[in-house]
Amino acid sequence: MRQEMRSTMALYGSRREITQAWDLTQERLQCCGVDTWHDWNRYGLVPESCCQELFGGQRKECALFPNITNLYNQGCLYVATNFIRDHAAVIGGTSIAVAILMIF
Repeated sequence: MRQEMRSTMALYGSRREITQAWDLTQERLQCCGVDTWHDWNRYGLVPESCCQELFGGQRKECALFPNITNLYNQGCLYVATNFIRDHAAVIGGTSIAVAILMIF
C-alpha cells in the first residue's frame, strides 16, 4: 500500500481526482504524506491540506515554510491503518449486511 500511495503523490496537482483524494484524506485524517510530511519534499510543495486547521476552518500557513508546529505530523499510511484496525468490526459487519441484502 505504501508504494501505491507514493506513486499517486507524483500526480498531485495534475490529476483532479488524485488531488481531491489526497486533500480529503489529509484533511479528514489529519495526516500528511505517506510516512511523514517530508514525503512531499520531492514534489516541491507541501499541500495546504497538510496544514493544521485553526478555529473557523482557517488553516495555518505551512505550504511555504512547513515545520512540525504548523502541519500534521503523522503519515497517512499509519493513521489510515489504525483507523481501519479500530473500525474493522463495523466495516466487516457492514460488508456482511450488504452481501446478505444483495442475495435477497
